[in-house]
Formats: sequence, structure tokens, C-alpha cells
Amino acid sequence: MVRLGFAVVIFLAGAGAGIYWGVHHPQLAADIAGKEQQQTLKIQAEVARAKIQLLDQFLGDKKPASGDVRQMKSEEQKKLDDANKGLASP
Repeated sequence: MVRLGFAVVIFLAGAGAGIYWGVHHPQLAADIAGKEQQQTLKIQAEVARAKIQLLDQFLGDKKPASGDVRQMKSEEQKKLDDANKGLASP
């Protein structure tokens, strides 16, 4: 029970310090948030490219593909396009 109380106190202190810092340094907080968003978009684009590559390999086999596979590929292509749009407009 003491551990839980200690963990809650540490969590609240960290959250409070983060909020205080963000309020008193809004430009730096915005810069950090922008960098995090760019990193997230880059990772999403890489994941979408990898999924598209796997789906292309699956579709490239001489097996007939179901509509689900083609739909998954189009959804991943849309995600990739959205991530690239986000990366292009900083």
C-alpha cells in the first residue's frame, strides 16, 4: 500500500512539473510537440511502406487474391499518403 501511495505521489509530481513547465515555456513545448509529431509520422510512413511491401509480395504470388487483401492495400496506401502529406507540411 505504501508503494502505491509513493507511486501516486511521484506520478502527480511529474505531471504537475510537466504542466508547469509547459505553461511557462509554451514555445519550447510547441517545438517538442512538433518534433514528436514529425517522428510519429515518419514511423507511420515506414510501417505503412512495410505493410504495402508485404501485401505486394502476397499479391505477387500467382494465387488469386481476395478483395480483403486489395482493400487492406488501399487502406495502407491511404495511410502512407496521409503520413507523407503531414511530413510535407511542417
